[in-house]
Amino acid sequence: MARASRVQVVLGMGGMRTLSLARKTACLLSPPTGHRPPGEPFPYIEIPTVFRNPFLLTDAYLDQDSEGRRPRIVPGPEGLLKAALVDPGLTATLPPRIAGAMFLDSILQSLEGYLAGDGNFLSDTLFARALKLLGEGVDDTVRGSRDQRPRDLRARVKASQAGILSALGLATCTSGAGSALCHSIGSLFDAPRALVGAVLLPHIMDLHLGARAEKLADAAKALGEDVFGLTTAEAAARAPARTRRIIAQLGLPGRLRDLDLKPAELVDAAEAASRFDAKDGLPMTVDSLYDILKRAY
Repeated sequence: MARASRVQVVLGMGGMRTLSLARKTACLLSPPTGHRPPGEPFPYIEIPTVFRNPFLLTDAYLDQDSEGRRPRIVPGPEGLLKAALVDPGLTATLPPRIAGAMFLDSILQSLEGYLAGDGNFLSDTLFARALKLLGEGVDDTVRGSRDQRPRDLRARVKASQAGILSALGLATCTSGAGSALCHSIGSLFDAPRALVGAVLLPHIMDLHLGARAEKLADAAKALGEDVFGLTTAEAAARAPARTRRIIAQLGLPGRLRDLDLKPAELVDAAEAASRFDAKDGLPMTVDSLYDILKRAY
C-alpha cells in the first residue's frame, strides 16, 4: 500500500510494537524502492504513545524472524529517524496500574543500561537521572491509583523525560538479560512487555546484589530509598525490596505464571533471548536465562 501510494514520509504512532512495524515499513521503502535519491533512507517520524522505547533515538527496530516468531534487533539505515515527538499528554489515557507496570519496565531498561559493561560516564549520568525521575514518578502513580487520579500528568511527564534520557543512554551502550527476555516473551507469546518487565525487575536486581552491589545501591538511592548509614550490601538490597512493594501497591502480577505462561514455554523464551547481545554482566546462555525465568515463575 505504501509503495503504490508513493508516500513522502512514514509516521509511526503507538506503542513499541506499532513503532517497530512503522520503522520496518520505512526500511522496506528505502532505495532502490520508491523515488528517494540513491543512498538516502526513507524519512521516518515517530510519535510514541508510551513513555519508554529503548530504540527511540536509534535507527534499529525489533522484528521477528520468518520461522518461529523469534525476536531480533534489525539495524535500519543510518539517518532513518528524522524526528521524534514525545508528548506526555498522549499517555494520559493509560490506567494507573498499566502506567505503573511501564514505570517498572522503564526502571529495568535504565538499570540494565546503568549496569552495562560497555557504559561510560555520559550513559551513567543519563541513567542515574532517569532512575531518579522514575522513582519520583512511580510514587505519584501509586498515590494516583489510590486516589483514582488517572489523568494526573505529573508522573507521566517525569516518565517521558526519563524515557528520553534512557534512550539517549541506550544509544551508546547495550541493555541486559531482562530486556532480552522481555523481547522474547513478548514476541513468542504476545505477553504485554510492561507486565513482563515488572515481574522480572526484582529478580534481575537480586542477581546483581553480589557483583554489582555498589551500583545497585546507587540505583536504590536514585529510586528514593533512604540508604543513609547502611552498608553497600544493605543499601543494594533496598532496590529489589522497593520494586516488590510497588508491585504489591499497584496490584500487578508478581509471577510469570500470573500472565498465563506455561512452564514449557520458558525454555523457548530463554533460547530466543540468548541470541541477543547483552552486557549487564549476567550470562546469556540458555541455562542461565532459563534459571532467571524459573525464579520469576
